[in-house]
Amino acid sequence: MLKVAKRQSSMMAWIIWGVSAIFVLYQFLLQSSVSVMIPGLMQDLRINIVSIGLLSSSFFYPYVILQIPAGILADRFGARILLISAILLCAIASVLFALAKIMAVAELSRILMGIASAPSVVCGMYLACRWFGKESFALVAGMLEMIGMFGGAVGQFALAHLVTAWGWRDAMLSCAAVAIVLLLACIMLVSNQPKEKAPAVCPVTDMTVLYRKFLSVVFIPQVWIACIYSGLMFSIITGFAGLWSIPFLQAYYGVSSNIAASESALIFVGAAMGTTFAGWLACKLGRLKFIMAGSALLCFLCMLAILYWPVSISIMAVLLLFLGFSSGAYVLAFAVVKKNTCPEISATAMGFTNMVCIILGAPLLQPLIGWLLSHHSQGIGELSLTEYQNALLPISVFVLLAFFISLWVKDKCCER
Repeated sequence: MLKVAKRQSSMMAWIIWGVSAIFVLYQFLLQSSVSVMIPGLMQDLRINIVSIGLLSSSFFYPYVILQIPAGILADRFGARILLISAILLCAIASVLFALAKIMAVAELSRILMGIASAPSVVCGMYLACRWFGKESFALVAGMLEMIGMFGGAVGQFALAHLVTAWGWRDAMLSCAAVAIVLLLACIMLVSNQPKEKAPAVCPVTDMTVLYRKFLSVVFIPQVWIACIYSGLMFSIITGFAGLWSIPFLQAYYGVSSNIAASESALIFVGAAMGTTFAGWLACKLGRLKFIMAGSALLCFLCMLAILYWPVSISIMAVLLLFLGFSSGAYVLAFAVVKKNTCPEISATAMGFTNMVCIILGAPLLQPLIGWLLSHHSQGIGELSLTEYQNALLPISVFVLLAFFISLWVKDKCCER
């Protein structure tokens, strides 16, 4: 009977965590959705290439700002109520975006998507902390990011075909329908933690205590080193794959948006494999510095090859896959932070980590690259390969900086 109960508890842990992981997948789909709608959005909303960068990045500003508040709310009230509210708002924002006639409404809906998506990773990490042991956390965290990366791949592959077949408005309405299904699953299945763990991990009700515990984490140098490394590496996903990789590939090979989206989706597929592999390897070896430095160096070389090495489209597919795979080491920042964090503020600490991870990518790089491209042309189809290479160079610089940052990582982190 004990074995059966343990097996059922383990299965329930995967199901509950799985619902939160699917929401992470969904919000990654929303993050990258603009990249497959650029021509339609520019035509229907009558906007230029700079506005596209601002429209896409407007998702990330509230997303970044609300990471720590989302973590505090999760530590205070649990993940269940936060997930239900967030998924409902995602559905509403998707409908609003689909109905937008002007830039202001589209931007407002993207801001609402960012607000709604802010608790996604935090809640997934919170449930991973509550339902799984600390010895498997790095692996589960890697799997959470893996599933999120598949959301980016779906957003660029499946959504691109939906946009071609139905138009971008109907494609966004289908995203709203998916959110409603996910909302029902969350209401029926998600629980904050196992009943037998209730006495062991209680929410911090005193906000002063919560604030003091959180500050103790913020002032640990290794936390900042890990978070900055993660943000620089994640710029591959948010700065390149999330928006500009598709028009870059179209300029490179003169292919259709569907073919370019299929190629670009390989970055997310590679990152999905890379995050899980990095988490598994960290659990096996414990050599964080070695894994993080090696991944950053490989990522830098892949990015340079993609930008400047003239290759066939099939070789480009391999390079994009390896680019995503090597960028997956960004997930190890969550393991470093967890090792330095007490359980009562795990969600707040994860929110802080995710905030730093995101802020160095999309909010800065997406509009910056759009601004650099706008100096050459206001039309997306008029830009040359050389102009894209010059505009995308900052991403290579970010990844090289990640390599040097990783040299300061300590393999041994204290359990607090």
